Amino acid sequence: MKLALLLLATFAVMLLPMLPALVEWLRPSDVQPLRIDAADALDPPYLARSFATRLAEAVTTGTGALGSTAIVACSAADEALPLDAAEQAARASHRLWYAEGDLCLPDGMAFYAEVATTGDLRTARRGIYKALWARGAVRLAAHSSVLRWAHGDRLFVDEGCHLAGRVTAERLLVLAPGADFLLLHAPCVQFLPRGPRPVLAAVPGDGAALTGVRWDASGRRAIRSGALAVPAGTAWQGDLVCHGDLVLGPRCVVGGSLKVRGRLTAGPGCTFAGNVFVEREAALGAGCTVRGVLMSEVALALGSGCTLGTLAAQTTVAAPRIEIGAGVQVHGTVWAEVQGRCVAALASAPEPAPPVAAQAVAP
Repeated sequence: MKLALLLLATFAVMLLPMLPALVEWLRPSDVQPLRIDAADALDPPYLARSFATRLAEAVTTGTGALGSTAIVACSAADEALPLDAAEQAARASHRLWYAEGDLCLPDGMAFYAEVATTGDLRTARRGIYKALWARGAVRLAAHSSVLRWAHGDRLFVDEGCHLAGRVTAERLLVLAPGADFLLLHAPCVQFLPRGPRPVLAAVPGDGAALTGVRWDASGRRAIRSGALAVPAGTAWQGDLVCHGDLVLGPRCVVGGSLKVRGRLTAGPGCTFAGNVFVEREAALGAGCTVRGVLMSEVALALGSGCTLGTLAAQTTVAAPRIEIGAGVQVHGTVWAEVQGRCVAALASAPEPAPPVAAQAVAP
């Protein structure tokens, strides 16, 4: 009898933590999908703009807090931020700081709540910041860290900064070498140092014939069943689907979109009029231009002086890992799902292998 009671008690103790899961399994109550804010998902600066609106309302009405976070008002005339004794001892602040005019943050401090200003905002070297907002320019000093987001009319990122959240600007976003990032967005994103663009030879209007592919006239696209190497200076109109690795020689002109199921290697000075989707790694040489979306499912490397998108037609550059060379300019969004990195220089894409001989491909 005692053994039976002991076994029953042991079983009850083991079953007790699982009761909520069993009840949910038998009678599900959470059957609706999680709500996703469409505005936030489709508009990278939405979070910062929403914060600015709520902060302005709190300042106008004299509210002393935004949610549960206390607001501390200061001005450009203050010689130093009015930190309290606890903040000075901990070298950290959990209050929201708001300034009328320009603001320069002190050295050796971590700000775990938002910092906002109506003028320009300058951080300190090796500072840690949850979120930054400025109506003017934001200047992130070297080796600063942004945990959630930063936004300004213009935003300048010095070398070695760590951007763990989204970083956006109304007009211009500039990054120095050595910065790493996840999500960038602005009408113009520049990666320094911005060196001179390479001088590229002109491409003949007719170009060389694109050989070794099957042409689908109805869909205006070429299809290659395996790997393909395209000679330098080749130009064509229409889309290309390559079911292997694709190597483009220097100065190729793609008058359409690309879908590559292997790796893409593009030589210096290639031009892509449409979208480029690559299932494996993609490497673009110096001075390449992409008008449409550029995406890789594995990794992406952009050589120096590449241009992506235009001011009139912004684009998206996305891959789990992205390396960006000097002088690259992106109009739109750069999204690195795992890690993005600004490097001083990237080696040019390797020279393509000798072109494959033209061969018939059965439809």
